[in-house]
Amino acid sequence: MLFADDIEFGHWDWTHRAFDSGGKPYDAVRLTLRRGEENKNAAPTFFLNMFGARQADIQVQSVAGIVVPLIEYIRDPSMLSAGERKKVAEMIRDVDIENKERMWDNVSKRYDRSKAMTAEEIEDFLFENYGQPALLK
Repeated sequence: MLFADDIEFGHWDWTHRAFDSGGKPYDAVRLTLRRGEENKNAAPTFFLNMFGARQADIQVQSVAGIVVPLIEYIRDPSMLSAGERKKVAEMIRDVDIENKERMWDNVSKRYDRSKAMTAEEIEDFLFENYGQPALLK
């Protein structure tokens, strides 16, 4: 059975490989499914039936989210294959192009550094352009 509290939106913490319910930016969702006596849908047992337990309460959780492949290796490219380094270089190039487009001032015909992308904007750009759905846990 699925209840409103069984769906949680939050942030996937790559460093600790943990889900932060309600954490920002929202880039992951955790789903909890239950079968139990409380829901009147307990799971029937086979082996436990020999010991008098005809049914059991069970619960499972899964976390899925949007990830940017290779993003955790950008700080240490030595761990990447040649193909992966090429992909990271493409990502960096695309961020650079986007950043220059945002900074360009058509009136003065100069780059305005005050319009440079913040770290959060770069992360959002990468998620929007390279993000892929993935099962995280």
